[in-house]
Amino acid sequence: MIDSISQSSYRPIDLSEHLFSNTFAIICRIACGRSMFTGQHSKLKKNFHELDNFLQQVIDQRIKSDRRRPVSQQQDIIDILLGLEKDGVGPVQVTQDRIKALLMNIFVGGIVTTSITIVWAMAELIKNPRIMKKVQNEVRNYLGKQGKVEETDLDRLHYLKMVLKETLRLHAPAPMLFQEKA
Repeated sequence: MIDSISQSSYRPIDLSEHLFSNTFAIICRIACGRSMFTGQHSKLKKNFHELDNFLQQVIDQRIKSDRRRPVSQQQDIIDILLGLEKDGVGPVQVTQDRIKALLMNIFVGGIVTTSITIVWAMAELIKNPRIMKKVQNEVRNYLGKQGKVEETDLDRLHYLKMVLKETLRLHAPAPMLFQEKA
């Protein structure tokens, strides 16, 4: 990474991309015992740019549609961050690049933690077929012919909710979340 930065001489560089690539290589080396990064740099760079372009489109669309949205409509994280960028409030200057970085953290963090939790829940249910059967029966009895669970249905699926809470207690998706002692 240092060689790459020093070779760029006085041209501007995307330090976040260099740091991301280097961190990815280090984590692969630690987790897998070898670098998975060899030959993958151009693919990773392409994916990074595609995600960056996608997030820029989301921001641009929000800026355009914001002019037509009623003031009473509830704000989301993008609205709040764009408001901070516009107002220039706070000790840190909020830019669209920083907004994209925060959104990327939200997406990646949300995807990873959710995936890990689902994998652990499924593993625990496989280990406990009696509990899996109870969850299946609850979902099937509640749904009937409806066919799929909607977000509004989740509050009524009490046993499923208990299973998810127990999964989170046993297998916290992030190292900074502490497991509750029984």
